[in-house]
Amino acid sequence: MGDMKEERTHFQDNEKDNIKSKGERKEAYSRDEMANIAEVEEYERTLQENVTDLGVHLEFTKKALIENYEMKLQRLEAELELRMKVEIHEIEERKNEHINELMMNHETAFREMK
Repeated sequence: MGDMKEERTHFQDNEKDNIKSKGERKEAYSRDEMANIAEVEEYERTLQENVTDLGVHLEFTKKALIENYEMKLQRLEAELELRMKVEIHEIEERKNEHINELMMNHETAFREMK
């Protein structure tokens, strides 16, 4: 009977220790879970800030590229307009030269006919 009583006492003590240990593990698990949640939320905030910063940087870069290419386009348009004017002037000079040549040939032919 004494062994049974001692075994029951040992079992009860062991059971109390297990229940206490289980409670401590639950508490530790809850603390770890809260810490992990806070860590994940902080990481998400950091990532969101990075995304925002990248968005601002990309927008700035986009505007700079647009301005750069618009200036290049304006320079090219001005250059092409100048080329066009020069070519038109050259064509007009050739036309006038051709007209003068025709008039001289016509006058020469007219004089020869007389």
